[in-house]
Amino acid sequence: DRDLEDTRHLIDSMRSDLQADNRTQRTRVDGMVQVGLELNKVQDFHVLMDRILSDARRLINADAGTVYLREGKVLRFAYAQNDTLARQSTEAPRFSSLSIAVSDHSIAGWVGSSGETVNVPDAYAIEPSAPFRFDPTFDRLTGYRTRSVLAMPLRTSQGRSVGVLQLLNAVDERGLPRERFRESDQALLTHFAS
Repeated sequence: DRDLEDTRHLIDSMRSDLQADNRTQRTRVDGMVQVGLELNKVQDFHVLMDRILSDARRLINADAGTVYLREGKVLRFAYAQNDTLARQSTEAPRFSSLSIAVSDHSIAGWVGSSGETVNVPDAYAIEPSAPFRFDPTFDRLTGYRTRSVLAMPLRTSQGRSVGVLQLLNAVDERGLPRERFRESDQALLTHFAS
């Protein structure tokens, strides 16, 4: 009798979790559709890129993010947003003069080179066999601590790679750290990267 009661409670709990997850996913899809409609109205490239970054961060729940634009064999920090650093300082850090090589010496550089998406739970614990490394330069410059990273190539409608969209440090709806970005986050980010 007690086992049956425990099983019913477990089923009810699982059902409730599934319904909550479905509501969250529906909210995200509705938000993505709304963002898509609004972004189509933006004419200024700089406003558009900044908006794409902020909307992607909001829908995927990322503490920070960067849009890198490709210029030959380098990726230039074009747009950067970071909630943690913004709370710590009244002056936003300037990164537009920074660039990284399109190479395996950084996650974004490797994404820019390979055209593949990267989703790692801890940038400081990447397997030695991985084809890319984490470059902690940004963390050292700012005192920020990068944990989870989700990065994917930015492509034109013709498929040409023009940069990298990278989101950092997954958080939950309350802004508390999550272990990693989910597969559903990755699928949603594909919309923004294209």
